[in-house]
Amino acid sequence: MIRSTAYERKGITHKIEGLGSSIHGGRPTFALKKDKKRYIIYELLPGEQAEAHKDRWRNNRKIRRDIKLVDTDFIEDEDWNWDDWKAVKISGLDQVKYDSCTSLLKRLLDQENNRYLELLKNDKTTLLLSEAVGVQVALAFRAIKPVTRVDKQREMIRQIDKMDVEECYYWHSLCRSPSTPNGAKALRVLLTGHMD
Repeated sequence: MIRSTAYERKGITHKIEGLGSSIHGGRPTFALKKDKKRYIIYELLPGEQAEAHKDRWRNNRKIRRDIKLVDTDFIEDEDWNWDDWKAVKISGLDQVKYDSCTSLLKRLLDQENNRYLELLKNDKTTLLLSEAVGVQVALAFRAIKPVTRVDKQREMIRQIDKMDVEECYYWHSLCRSPSTPNGAKALRVLLTGHMD
């Protein structure tokens, strides 16, 4: 479902085409939150679905991971009611690691009416992302989070930027599923296994 929405924050207005996913009736399913020099990507899910996802990870015998659910009150959006929804924290980056992602984020957010400028201009902002863009941003954040070498971070971002949307969805599903707890590690090996 394609819908147009005008978002206005701090004097900046953006018209965004096709933000949402068809499974949730056109509703956006990802949010990128900036708080000064910290960037966090969230997946937005109905409350029951988010709780079920959290329980699946908690009950996994191979690896128990505590999934952080956050209320959606940080989202400033008048088009949708977010009361019964939760934000599942996927990953957060500091400014140094975020800098490795800037080329990818600029390209992706410029597709959505130059929204990258909003990240640059504001110390605190939350951007709702289309599903395809959100999946790619989530994949990038998750891949580089534990990596300390800047050359490896940048190589991962270059490789993710080359992936088509189906491949991004595939790796995103592997990284978030408790039945493949090493999905993110496998992704990192795929992207930079050739580097020493």
